Amino acid sequence: MAEVVAPSARGCMPFTTSKPFADHELRFRVNRNASVRLALLVIVAIGCGSSESDSTGLPDTSGTGPREGTTPGGVIVVDEINRELAILRETHYQHPIRVDELQGTFDLDCSGFTDYVIARVMPAHFRELAAASRPRPLAQHYVSFFGDMRAPSWEPVSRVADLVPGDFVAWVAPSDSSNTGHIVVVRENPSAQRDGSFRVPMWDATSKPHGDEDPRAAQGATGVGEATIVLFVDARGAPNAHAWSVGAQALSERIAMGRAR
Repeated sequence: MAEVVAPSARGCMPFTTSKPFADHELRFRVNRNASVRLALLVIVAIGCGSSESDSTGLPDTSGTGPREGTTPGGVIVVDEINRELAILRETHYQHPIRVDELQGTFDLDCSGFTDYVIARVMPAHFRELAAASRPRPLAQHYVSFFGDMRAPSWEPVSRVADLVPGDFVAWVAPSDSSNTGHIVVVRENPSAQRDGSFRVPMWDATSKPHGDEDPRAAQGATGVGEATIVLFVDARGAPNAHAWSVGAQALSERIAMGRAR
């Protein structure tokens, strides 16, 4: 058994605990019987909130994804999320990542979810993101990265109406919060509403369901799932506020959107 210990992280909007999490481990176990069976258990200290460590146990990002450079980034992202959902059997919200794909377990938070997706299928894209922020980006780092885009494999999305499946939307938490924000992946094209806002179907990992329409609400579940958020726009069509769910209060925090080329 090879063992790598990764330190802990804490905080993710809307999760509000201030207690540090214990250290967890990234473990790879190979059992050899009549044939070789690989069981991968990934437990990484990762989160949307603050962390004092940049150590990560994400998938290897030293190479290039098999479809990078040949397939639009959004298509790769959507295909990977659908692959994960197809094998998902159990999911919980937590700051350390625990992914056991053989068992279908995905325990992680919002930035852990997006980091895992990008690192697994678009390692070159992830390297650019990490180089511009830190080895394990949090929600606030996505906001800064998308807001000051200088990476060749990425591009900013200025208008909410231009979002497409596979794009990313991130926002920062209020200045008095101990959390850094939240990030989601666009699932369907936004739909314009009469009040000028846009409903955006998306995927994320959260401890708080996005209203009664979120399937996680009826199940009392947390972790990975799909729901709808609402984005409000200014005269140029750029986002200037978000609502956690349809009918929820609009919050004016810094929002940024990005797309993998």
